Amino acid sequence: MRVHGAGQWAPEAQETVGRLTRRFASWTFGEEPPTDTEVWVGPGFSAEHGRRLPRLRAVVVPWAGPSRELVEQVRSVPGVSLHNLHHNADATTEMAVALLLAVAKSVAPRDRAMRQGDWGGRGRASSALLLRGSTALVLGYGAIGRRIARVCRALGMRVLAVRREARAGDPAWVHPVARLKEFLPEADALLCSLPLTEETRGLIGSREIELLPERAIVVNVGRGPVFDEDALYEALSTGRLWGAGLDVWWQYPSGEPPNWPSRRPFHELENVVLTPHCGGWAEGIDEVRFRELARLLRRFAVGDWTANAVDLARGY
Repeated sequence: MRVHGAGQWAPEAQETVGRLTRRFASWTFGEEPPTDTEVWVGPGFSAEHGRRLPRLRAVVVPWAGPSRELVEQVRSVPGVSLHNLHHNADATTEMAVALLLAVAKSVAPRDRAMRQGDWGGRGRASSALLLRGSTALVLGYGAIGRRIARVCRALGMRVLAVRREARAGDPAWVHPVARLKEFLPEADALLCSLPLTEETRGLIGSREIELLPERAIVVNVGRGPVFDEDALYEALSTGRLWGAGLDVWWQYPSGEPPNWPSRRPFHELENVVLTPHCGGWAEGIDEVRFRELARLLRRFAVGDWTANAVDLARGY
């Protein structure tokens, strides 16, 4: 199987993927793929590439979420499928749980106070929530959502989850997203791992936030625009919600700092823990990425072109 690594690949990355796949794949690297390329791995794919590569079967983006532009490019090339990786699912799950615990226990404001010699957070029950016995609603039940659900259950939380549509074999507490409004009033913590598609953009708006219990927690490690920016800010700034842990945003850096992640000053709120969309990163993650890529290519090599396939109609 002929695989082309598009763009700039470090020599050690080339060596690693070559070693892991040498029994079933031969690689080329660079900007221009050879005409016998069967699998494109990396950024920069366009419909023009598809027209110039008659043997192309699949495009692989070696990260979790393909852009809408890439989906449209692949969709325009008949017979070519799009695939992504879930190598960062464990790291992102750990970030989601870290944010949940940090918000529930007021870790950030207590840390800031201690750095000023202020022990005021000690012995105040009102500055922390007990998660055991509360309800977690997991929004998105894919590779990350399933892991988040397992950890929440291990913490003694009751778990509900919603996904695009229920599937055979799902636990009884997993439901189609059409029932979301039914479960929001039960959610002491709403944890989102959804991708951004036309279906998910603005899914959690002012009405959905109003349905959450007072003093609920929101954690988002999916994509920022799944939430209505203004509605979430208002609920947090007024104390309607207990707090939020946010790793994904509505605005991203475009120049010299400061680069604020939102039109609204979330960074001024004591009840918000902010991280710079880094949940999928951890020491050694590139090795995990390459091993996941090798497993995917091995499945292609034996004729399974469905693994990790993106639904081109829906964008994920």
